[in-house]
Order: sequence, then C-alpha cells, then structure tokens
Amino acid sequence: MCPSPRDVTAQLKHTALAEADQRQAAVEAVAQGDQATATVLRSLAELLGQQKAALEAQHAEHENWSATTARLREKVPKLIVRARFPVIRSSARVSRSKRKGPDRPVI
Repeated sequence: MCPSPRDVTAQLKHTALAEADQRQAAVEAVAQGDQATATVLRSLAELLGQQKAALEAQHAEHENWSATTARLREKVPKLIVRARFPVIRSSARVSRSKRKGPDRPVI
C-alpha cells in the first residue's frame, strides 16, 4: 500500500487565518494612510493565499485517499491479529466444541 498523503489540515487552518489577518491589517493601514505598509501586507496576503491554495489541493488529496482507503484501514488490524494468533484462536474454538458437560464450570 502506498503511504498516505500528508494531512495538512492544521497548516491549512493556520495559513488561512494568517492570510485573513494580513488582509485585515492592510485595510487598517490604508485607513491610517500608510500605503507602503498596506502594499507590503497585501503582498504577504497574496503569498499566503497561494500557499493556502496549494494546501487546499493537498488537503483534498488526503481526504480522497482517506475516503477510498477507510474500509481497508479498518480491516487491517483485524487481519493482523488473526495472522499473529491463528493457533490461539483455532484452539479456543476446538476446545469449546469438544467440551462435554455443562456450559458453566462445576464448583
């Protein structure tokens, strides 16, 4: 099985918040008449927006992988247990089926 795509949910959230913060700071800089700062903040927001778009694509890839492999990932631990302990599992079934007498232990 191929390794899973990296989960970038937290990074995407932080990047989106940082972009929104920079856009708001740019608006405030314009309101205060500081065009130079507003220009720098808008540029930073644009860079963060580009990074956010790339992270959104990675996030979608991870979500798609997660949805398509969910059933398999749920079954694997059970298969591993069966593979590791086949004797214990089969001997437990045999001993119960060969047991005679009451189902409860006699005290």
